[in-house]
Amino acid sequence: MDVMEPGWRVALTGRAPCADGALTIRPDIGESESRAYRQPSSLTFGYRPVTPAVCGDMGDDDMGHLSALVALLGALTLLNLLLTFGIIRRLRTRPANPIVTTPGFLSPGTLIGDFTGHDLDGRPVSRSALSGRTLVGFFSPGCDACRDMLPDFVAAAAAFGRDRTLAIVMSGVASASDYLPALTPVARVVPDDPDGPLISAFAITAFPSFFVVAADGRIVAGGVALDDLPIAAVA
Repeated sequence: MDVMEPGWRVALTGRAPCADGALTIRPDIGESESRAYRQPSSLTFGYRPVTPAVCGDMGDDDMGHLSALVALLGALTLLNLLLTFGIIRRLRTRPANPIVTTPGFLSPGTLIGDFTGHDLDGRPVSRSALSGRTLVGFFSPGCDACRDMLPDFVAAAAAFGRDRTLAIVMSGVASASDYLPALTPVARVVPDDPDGPLISAFAITAFPSFFVVAADGRIVAGGVALDDLPIAAVA
C-alpha cells in the first residue's frame, strides 16, 4: 500500500497489525536527485504485531475466561428477570386499597350494635335493614374537619348508591342545614343526638367518622378519612 505525503512516498507491506511486515519511506524525488543530494533512496523499517488478541490469536486460557464471563452475565440477566417478575406478581395480588384498623374505631369484623331510626324521608333504618355493603358517615355541625371531608364523602357515595349510604347528622336537621344540600342527593340523611342509637351502635368518639359495613352488620373498615376505607371494592 502506498500513501502519498508532501515530498514523501510511504509504502507498507504486510497485513498490519496482524502479521509481520515492513514500512518503507522514500523521498518523492527521482533517483538522480537523490544521488545529487546524497540522500538514501529509501528507508525501510520492520515491525511485528503487538496486539495478537485483536487478530484472533487467543489461547485456551483466554477462551475459558471469556466463556466464564458470558455465563456470569447470562446468570445475572436471568436473576434480574426472575426478581422483576416476582415484584410484578406481588403488585398484581396486592389490594389497591388495603383495609386498615384505626385506633379508637371498631375493628374489622366487629358486629355493630343494633339500632333503629328514620331518615329525612321517613324511611326506617336499622342494622337488619342493611341491603349490602354500606357507607356510613357521621357529621357534626360546627366541625371544620367535617366540612373539609364532605366533598370526599359525596364522591365516595357515588360508588355505593344513595340506598346504601347513610349520613348521620348530629343535633337535628336545623343545625345541620349546611350539610343537607350536599348530602341529601347522595345519601339517606339520618338525624341523631349524642346519646342516640347510631352513636352508640358505632361507638363514635370523634367527628367526622366513616365506616364501611357489610350486609350482616359487621365492620369492614373505619377511620377518620375516606382514604382509610376500601371504597373501590364495593360489593
